[in-house]
Amino acid sequence: MTDPRAARLDWVRAHAADALTDLRWVDRSLAADTSSFTASDAGFHARSVTDTLPVVVQQAARAAHARGEPTLVEGLQLVMAESEWLVESRALLWSADSPVPRLLASLVESVGLDAELHRSDPTRLQRLVARLRPWNARRGESEAAVALLAAALDERPHERLDRPERLRDEVFACRSARWWAARGAANARVTLRISDGWTRFQPPSGTPVHLRAEDILVDWTPGRAIHRGLLRLLPVWCCYRVAVARETST
Repeated sequence: MTDPRAARLDWVRAHAADALTDLRWVDRSLAADTSSFTASDAGFHARSVTDTLPVVVQQAARAAHARGEPTLVEGLQLVMAESEWLVESRALLWSADSPVPRLLASLVESVGLDAELHRSDPTRLQRLVARLRPWNARRGESEAAVALLAAALDERPHERLDRPERLRDEVFACRSARWWAARGAANARVTLRISDGWTRFQPPSGTPVHLRAEDILVDWTPGRAIHRGLLRLLPVWCCYRVAVARETST
């Protein structure tokens, strides 16, 4: 017979893994000395129904059970077992060890980790919840987004995200005059040039450009889509500034 705390953890993990698909996991014992919420070779035992009955009924039920005859008491124990264990493990429902991991979808989505990331997959949901607090403390940082993708979802984007202290190799993008003005380029002379087939706005020497807190430099590989998970994890106000490495200049 296992300790109740260990039995509870064993049960929630088995339930989360859909390993309890029928009632064979229930300990059908009607013995008077069986402790509540324990596990043994006979299965998982919840709260004893028998002990709540009159003594005469208890004796009759145990005698019938010993003869191998089904009883209403045993039926009640089977019917109530799952709900009893769920109530017993309710403190874990919203944790990484949740016995019903699909419930975690609403939790992770409340902080912006939508179905594009968790895919309603129980394992992905549990791993996201396990790493939710440290990520949320650094939410909005590109390093934290990449770390969460790698640790929780085993996804490693090809592109590299940096704070663009240098904007070398940035590809020119059509943006509003207001966008450029906010970065100190309203009165600056912009020299467009072609490099490796891409239009770039900065001269080879590199003209200083005022950076905003939301600017993120993306080292992008042409032909690859930017990882969708990064788009989901970074705030909507982040501004991607795409860079493509130069080989030659013309």
